[in-house]
Amino acid sequence: MDPEPFARERPVPTLLPVNVMRFSLRTLLVATTILVVWLGRLAEQVHQQQAVSRAIDRLHGSLGYDDSLSNSRPRRWLASRLGREAIANIEAVYLGGTRAGDDDLALLKKLPRLRTVVLTSSPVTDAGLVHLRGLATLETIDLRFTAVTEAGVADLRRALPRAKILGKSDIE
Repeated sequence: MDPEPFARERPVPTLLPVNVMRFSLRTLLVATTILVVWLGRLAEQVHQQQAVSRAIDRLHGSLGYDDSLSNSRPRRWLASRLGREAIANIEAVYLGGTRAGDDDLALLKKLPRLRTVVLTSSPVTDAGLVHLRGLATLETIDLRFTAVTEAGVADLRRALPRAKILGKSDIE
């Protein structure tokens, strides 16, 4: 019997080429850095939403959330542990009938996906509208029964042309 055929090792077939699973240390560091930065930004967003949520609660207002992504079991579990702000974006703030004033509107800048703000029957004036100007995602702003003037509403309409802004002239 010829011992030579047994002396040669045959390559073991693999599902992936061997080079696919090799990473340089530099690649691993870059990937880890990107992941950590992304997680940090996500944590900061959650922290800001939680701070705004507590502040709105102190003002006796309420919030509306975009729950479109929270239908899965893991997200519901996360929400029960970390709070709703960890899985859903705040998209509506209801401060109607509260004591929320001009300075309180500065909180809204921390909500990048805010779509609706209701300030009906609150002590907000034209001075507070300056905090709403940079919120390009706003679709509806209700300023009826506030101290905001028609000039203030007109100025805000120029700053946010896509938003539907209800002022004193919209009272029926």
